[in-house]
Amino acid sequence: MLKIQNIAVLTSGGDSPGMNACIRSVTRAAIYHGIQVFGVIDGFNGLLKDAFKRLEYHDVSNILQHVALFWVQPVVHNSFNPTNEKLHLPT
Repeated sequence: MLKIQNIAVLTSGGDSPGMNACIRSVTRAAIYHGIQVFGVIDGFNGLLKDAFKRLEYHDVSNILQHVALFWVQPVVHNSFNPTNEKLHLPT
């Protein structure tokens, strides 16, 4: 059976109550199970550009007190819509 080794956390656009708690829970649970967690910098745009930040337990320790997502610079949060950007994929 294939074991998951890495996961990425990505949010896309707008404030949403509970997102910090969700990010913290996913990160802590994954680390507990030996899975590496990465935050996607700049939302979908960062996903397309391979922009990731490895998250550790201490990165999510005090995020519930913050109004915005804990990455003050948009590490996970972005309202980029990948369908509005023309991509030139090899055929």
